[in-house]
Formats: sequence, structure tokens, C-alpha cells
Amino acid sequence: MDFKRKEYENKERIKKYRNFLKNKTKGWIGEELFAELLRMKEYKVIKFGIENNFYILKDLIKKDVSNTALQLRHMPDYVIIKNNNVWMVEVKTTKYKNEVWIDEEEYESLTRYWPETILVVISYNDSPYIRYEHVYNLERMFRDKRDNRIKKKYYKQHGGNKVVISFNALRPLTALYNELSLSEIKTAVELLEELNEIFDK
Repeated sequence: MDFKRKEYENKERIKKYRNFLKNKTKGWIGEELFAELLRMKEYKVIKFGIENNFYILKDLIKKDVSNTALQLRHMPDYVIIKNNNVWMVEVKTTKYKNEVWIDEEEYESLTRYWPETILVVISYNDSPYIRYEHVYNLERMFRDKRDNRIKKKYYKQHGGNKVVISFNALRPLTALYNELSLSEIKTAVELLEELNEIFDK
């Protein structure tokens, strides 16, 4: 009986780890897709997040709950530069048609330490496919009790509290980077969808 239980627990652990790796890979592909779209338009795209530059540090502080550790752990993904304009960008890829979920800790760290960051959300389900908004604007919506576009929800099966952001709170990426065309974005996102279908087989 103990052997069967351990075998089942091992299978569940492996399954959970495979899903974790699959989702991380999907997220990484989404980040690179976004970066390449901007590089095509001669933007300087510099990797900034802790996973890109300080991977050893990430492991060392993963259980640290100090303000400094939280700030480091949730550094935005990229710094983007063009014509003396500078943006910090956090990229999320979602499978949902109408919303994106962010871990509560990450959302609170972004609003506290990186409020100037632009949140970019990639969704391959519907036009305009890639959307954005400044984190400080998202927090303003969240604090407005009359505004229901951003909510906090608890999902036991998905690891606890999530901040759920409706696509109605976001704007088309072309409004920020007007050199990009919707057709270019659609082509790139269709490739992302094909890759995701491979991972989901």
C-alpha cells in the first residue's frame, strides 16, 4: 500500500514539474516574441529581470520576504530604449480570452517597487493579440471600488491568490509602439499559438 501511494505521489510530482516547465517555456517564448517584434523596429531591447541576469541570486533569495528581496525577485523582464525614450516592461502570456492572472505577490511588488513598468499581455485568442498598460494605472483601477476590471481571487488549484486583470483594462500595443502593425503582431502570435499546440500534445 505504501509503495503504491509513493508511486502515485512521484507521478503527481513529476506531472506537476512537467507542467511547471511547460508553462515557463511558453512564457519565455512569449517574452522573446515580444522582444523580436521591437528589435525589428530598431528598438534596443535589454534583458533586465532577475532570471536573465542574476539566476544564482534568485535561488538564494527565493524564500526571503524582505523588501529588498521582493524588489529583486520581481524586476521587470526588459528595458526598452529608442529615441531617448526608456520603458521597463513585464511580459505575460495568457491562454484566456478575456483576462490574465498574476500572482498576488508579484502584482504587489510591481505596484510598490516598479510602478512605472508597462505590463504587456500576449493572448493568441483574439485581436489585437498583444495589449499593455502602465502598472500605476492598473493599481489606480484596482483601488477604485467602482471599477471591476481588476479583481483579487483565490484559486486553490493554482497556488493561492491571483490578481485577475480584464482585457478591458488594457490597450492595444500598437497605441504605444505605433511602428508595429496589427498584421505583424498577428503573424508573430500565430507562430506562438503553433508552438503552444506542440507543447500541449
